[in-house]
Amino acid sequence: MRKIKIYLICLIYSFLLIFFMDGLISYLLFDGGLEIDSFVFGVNMGLTFIISCFIITALGEGLGGLVLFLLTLVLVIGNLIKLIYHDTILKPADFALISELIEIGSRFVMPWEIGLLIIGAAILIALIFKFRRYIVKALIPRPMPLTALVFLLLIIGCNFLIDGSNSKLDSKTRISSEGFMVFNFINAREITDIYPEAPEGYGEEKMAELKTEFDSIGSEVSDVKPDVIVILLESYFDIGEVEGFGLSRDITKYSRDYETTGLISPRYGGGTASTEFEVLTGFSSAFLPDGVIPYNVYMKSGDKEVPSIVREFGKNGYKTTAVHPSTASCYSRDKAFSELGFDEFLTIDDFDVTEEDMTEDKMTKDFKVKEKIQELLDSSEEPEFIFAITFESHCPYMNKYNEEDIDFTAEGENLSERNKKEVLQYARCAMDTSLIVKELTEYIDEREKPTLLLCFGDHLPPLGGFRAIGYLDDLYTKYGTPVFEYSNYKESKGFGTEYVSPSFLAAHILREAGTEHSSYFDFIDSLTASNPILNIDFGIDYEDENIKKYQLLQYDLFFGEKYLEK
Repeated sequence: MRKIKIYLICLIYSFLLIFFMDGLISYLLFDGGLEIDSFVFGVNMGLTFIISCFIITALGEGLGGLVLFLLTLVLVIGNLIKLIYHDTILKPADFALISELIEIGSRFVMPWEIGLLIIGAAILIALIFKFRRYIVKALIPRPMPLTALVFLLLIIGCNFLIDGSNSKLDSKTRISSEGFMVFNFINAREITDIYPEAPEGYGEEKMAELKTEFDSIGSEVSDVKPDVIVILLESYFDIGEVEGFGLSRDITKYSRDYETTGLISPRYGGGTASTEFEVLTGFSSAFLPDGVIPYNVYMKSGDKEVPSIVREFGKNGYKTTAVHPSTASCYSRDKAFSELGFDEFLTIDDFDVTEEDMTEDKMTKDFKVKEKIQELLDSSEEPEFIFAITFESHCPYMNKYNEEDIDFTAEGENLSERNKKEVLQYARCAMDTSLIVKELTEYIDEREKPTLLLCFGDHLPPLGGFRAIGYLDDLYTKYGTPVFEYSNYKESKGFGTEYVSPSFLAAHILREAGTEHSSYFDFIDSLTASNPILNIDFGIDYEDENIKKYQLLQYDLFFGEKYLEK
């Protein structure tokens, strides 16, 4: 009788979880258009039933039920956050970002919500204390070893039966054919495969052959050593051109004249460090497990030497400085920047900020980053390579500015009042970002020393209004951000293409600076015309010969023996 009761509860639980999550994913990721056929639904329900039965029979109804409840809570809340703010589904790699989630997530919580949480926690503690005898009794493990073993063997059997060959496809394609639980099951079992295997043909002889090919490409080296400024503009895109938001004036016009191309970010709504990694190394996230942010997974020791444009400029006598008005540990940048070869990393502790220099939610305004860059350049005799990250435009967009600080409106027909508030708060930040780009070009014009400036948006902000106006329906608008370039001594040769992935910026920066560099950057630069976009959602031809060479190059320098540097 006990077993029948467990099976019945697990069956109902499995049906409700799969039905609810399929509906949630359909509504938030497919605008209600997700179609899961009955067979896929049945497979997902069966897998969920087997896993839940194993947990309950291994631990007993009380403890097992609690564990199952907590796991379900993590899955549902985690997927809800990813779907709302990043338009994608939870992956195991996301759990490496727990500290960042807590730091940023705390900014979303309003004072009244904190009050409710405290009251709720107090009530829960009181109830636990009152009924502690019953709770302790219920949580005493009551395993059913033989039954649990049967379900464990079934889970192991599922591992062999469930095909994971589509794991390189984008989440939207996978979820429609795999279903919620199978999708998560495949991701969970592949968590140990976080380090890519060596591509076919990898070895010293093959890399020597490629090095000869790369060396033959060549590029111009200049006698001029310009100061080079590269700025990651947090969550910046040209919101002033989005008609659906109905902004009463063009608040991003200040920088538009300096836009040279569009960037196709590897992420939507977050994951700054993925874009940052590509720009600084020339490596592509498309060759790494989906969802992995390299800083938090591969670069946490701080004692490796990762090839980068930072090191290339360092070899040419440049002082290399990273600037970010946030904490050093965010995205493990303190370790990652050491591995990338920066001489110095300036964080919030190196900024002199007052209340007026920060938004209402305590994020340093962009003009302070601009001032820090100018301070570094004005006080240096040697050539400078500065990589800066702005912070003002980071989500959430609820209480950055008071109403009197925003002198424009958003009257998009399909926007809710919450949507409008978010749009206005973000647009106020974007206006400041656009202004500092223009002001830096004016500063550069006044300098006698040759200076290059390249700025780019790392990804779109996670605005709820995007769904209301259908902005995410087009991949180019979903992932597209601007790239700005300016110089006081030469004209940029540009990219020769309308859009590029961030991994191509590194080679472009070295070419524009006329700096001597490793020849593999010349190969990467040569791919810009033929393979400008490397983003899994756009589709990647992994059988393309140039893509295979790129994968070999990246594996060798990031995971392999670094034959290309010998």
